Amino acid sequence: MLPTVDPPSQAQDSASIVGVIFAAGMSSRYGKMNKLLVSVNQNGKIKRQKNQFNDDINDSVIRCSTRTLLNSNLSQVFVVVGHQSDRIRRNLSDLDVNFIENTAYASGHSSSVHAAVEVLNSRKNEPIDAAVFALGDMPYVDPKSVDTLIRAYQNGIGSALAAGYKGQRGNPVLFDQQYFSDLLDCNGDNGGKEVLLSASDGAIVETGDPGTLEDINQPSDLS
Repeated sequence: MLPTVDPPSQAQDSASIVGVIFAAGMSSRYGKMNKLLVSVNQNGKIKRQKNQFNDDINDSVIRCSTRTLLNSNLSQVFVVVGHQSDRIRRNLSDLDVNFIENTAYASGHSSSVHAAVEVLNSRKNEPIDAAVFALGDMPYVDPKSVDTLIRAYQNGIGSALAAGYKGQRGNPVLFDQQYFSDLLDCNGDNGGKEVLLSASDGAIVETGDPGTLEDINQPSDLS
């Protein structure tokens, strides 16, 4: 079990930390619609359901989740797309993000992790110290929770950190670049959970943010 730590109040260094948001999945548990393109507001109430050919670019689940990272202190944000990638790209076209295409998205979540890490590893001229990995179906995470992870990492609290609420492990998670090769060994629907739990200095960072535990799997999750 990972220990839970309180976040530091200030950062101690200026490490290069980027964000990655996963938006390649098929939303199979949600139904016929792509849950990432459903309209939602960040108060937890469904605003209106759009049909599968009428996306709302103002308040979709994926836009809310992406804005969380953009409104934090990350240096750059990447979005991994796969299922209905054209629609996701169009929905986020006005946002300052970089897209990563995952053509193997049907094989499970780990394929998106692999696609992201391979791109991060290829940035030889712009080395990355760490990355925050977030889920596209978690629109209620506060940007301050991302910054809390960043501060914890910069203060040396740990090299593998998960955002938490009242001691429960949630998302997003932060991994130092030393774990990138381990993340490439994940398979199926396993993301970085095992890497996080096996890290010698892994920890849950208390954020006070219930949004770090709230994902969207079915329509009732938006009600």
